[in-house]
Amino acid sequence: MQSKSFVFYILIFIVLIWYNCFGYVGLKSYANIFTGAGYITTGYLIVTSASSISFNKYKLPTLILISTILSMFMSIILWHQGLFDIVKGFYFYYPILVFFFLCAKNADVQEVEKALVMLAIIYVFCWIYQILKVPDLIFGMDKSDDLGNTEQRGFYRFWIPTKENMPILLLYFFEKYRRTKHIAYLILVPVCLLIIVLHVARQMIFWSFLSIVILILYHYRKQWKKIVLAAVIVYSLFNIMVDYVPTLNMLFAQTETQMNSAEDDIRLKCMNFYWEQSVKNPIGFLFGNGIGGGGELLKFTEAAKMKGYYESDIGYFALLFDFGLFGLVTYILLFIQILRMKIDDKYIYLKCYLIYIYGSYALAHALTTNIFFNMCVCYIIYHTQCRNLPAGLNDE
Repeated sequence: MQSKSFVFYILIFIVLIWYNCFGYVGLKSYANIFTGAGYITTGYLIVTSASSISFNKYKLPTLILISTILSMFMSIILWHQGLFDIVKGFYFYYPILVFFFLCAKNADVQEVEKALVMLAIIYVFCWIYQILKVPDLIFGMDKSDDLGNTEQRGFYRFWIPTKENMPILLLYFFEKYRRTKHIAYLILVPVCLLIIVLHVARQMIFWSFLSIVILILYHYRKQWKKIVLAAVIVYSLFNIMVDYVPTLNMLFAQTETQMNSAEDDIRLKCMNFYWEQSVKNPIGFLFGNGIGGGGELLKFTEAAKMKGYYESDIGYFALLFDFGLFGLVTYILLFIQILRMKIDDKYIYLKCYLIYIYGSYALAHALTTNIFFNMCVCYIIYHTQCRNLPAGLNDE
């Protein structure tokens, strides 16, 4: 019989394998070994999770899996991708199976939660270590010489895998403080906010702030005096930060510049480009085009990049192109369903985490590229709902 902690360790292992130990450059020469281990792990997930894939029990997670499979077939029909190209292209989407794996193992939600928090903490230590080693690259990638460039955004911008998952710590520590009243957790909240600001990513900063505000409003909605006081404090702190933190000041200036020249914004051109490609073929519009692992689809993706068009910049437009209207609607319905679920108050912060993920996905790519974390959160919420409903884990 497997111990409760087995799930914790296997989840840590999956992320370390899939993201090459947070992109540690010292292991770059072993990338093929990590990829091979990832495929073996995929096989293990398929075998162990097959019995729990159920449309009756988990309608929307199953539909997301179906939309991924349909997208694979679309890449064959529309772009003539070979089997190897499909296997390669969808590599980072295989962790979608982790939801069904956890269901099959009847995993303890506390172990899953602990794994998510631990992975975020490991990421933060990698991020801090990278700061100390600038200009040497230790973790992740150096895109467009951003590693040593602080002129545009006011701080170093790193491309370390799973960075989008880091704000879960902000919400987790606030929730821990709310329940335990330990001052250490309260201190960690502004520390997390500072780390988020220093990531110099506007979507991440905005939606992290909004998600923590929503969490505070939810828990203290009946104590209006505290809410008003908190609002005044947050507003004052925010204004002080904008005035005295160069990073925020520069990010606001950059945003204003881009808003004033919206027609020239590369993101708008990218959205328009992928929208035109999405609606060009009715079948592709409905079920997607797949992921460019090779062949004509990869050539198309690379040609788009040469124009400065990256799917990672356009969120839902990229989701529409990759997985079609069927996939896009399914992801949105899953979000709505989760928000409506009645769960234990101590896990409301995970709903706020998904608000952050879905919100920041508008102009980013955190929803699908970090599908592992999102499916783990969905499992916790589904399982928590299960404890409160006699009928079990139903979507009804």
